[in-house]
Amino acid sequence: MRLFFGILIFLITLTSGFSKTTDNSIAEDSIVYLTKFEASVFEDLRHGIDDPLNMLLATDGRLGVREMFGYKKSFREHVDAMKTKRDGFQKEVSYLRFVFHKTRYKYLKNYQRFVTFAETFRSGTYDCVTGTALYASLLDNLGYEYEIIETPRHVFLLINGEEKKYLVESTLKDGFVTSKWLIKKAMKKYESQKAGQSVGEVGDRRHVHGSGTLGTIGLKQLAGLQYYNNALLSLSASNTEMALNQLRKSELLYPSERMAELRSMIEKLHISK
Repeated sequence: MRLFFGILIFLITLTSGFSKTTDNSIAEDSIVYLTKFEASVFEDLRHGIDDPLNMLLATDGRLGVREMFGYKKSFREHVDAMKTKRDGFQKEVSYLRFVFHKTRYKYLKNYQRFVTFAETFRSGTYDCVTGTALYASLLDNLGYEYEIIETPRHVFLLINGEEKKYLVESTLKDGFVTSKWLIKKAMKKYESQKAGQSVGEVGDRRHVHGSGTLGTIGLKQLAGLQYYNNALLSLSASNTEMALNQLRKSELLYPSERMAELRSMIEKLHISK
């Protein structure tokens, strides 16, 4: 299995692209949805209804309807709680730091690579994708502008505050960065990352990007990255049928040259079985 995985990553690294769109021509009727909720989310997308929170939750193939409503209720209550605290802070930086730590304390308990957004609500395990998605969703509801930055092996946030920019690194306990110099230093570090490295600070070679160029994505694309991870996890278990199914969903949310190349490779592996 380890040899297969090494060959897989080598091939992905050679063929991957970074944030380049491509015409994938996905046949949506060939996709198998694992839950009724997931099917409804993609049906909404076909009708132009774009709900990022639903898309992120739908990536979990064992999410029940009651569970889903519970997580959305928890999130709404947290948003309301953060809104009620806003007037108690004179400075923007103090309020945003408060929001960062309160959110981390409530939801982000244990770092673990490649978990779903629903799993973060379920057990408190998280990675850079789910942590970033949580903070970005919260900032949307609090009325702050932000950028989700995608690097060859990581995602993080830049908040465009009224006073200044702030960097949010969801995987670090002290990940709310206010220093202009430290933000600049962090950006240089991220830009130096090479292809073939994974998303996640510690590193796992299952999620690969192309060049070291930084890209800006949205919550919809983050959901696409989760499906991409799901596909690679299925592939590592030699389940090419499920890997292809998950990757098709990923491409609908985040079409890119990298995903198209992986799909081509999975299809060849599936046919050769």
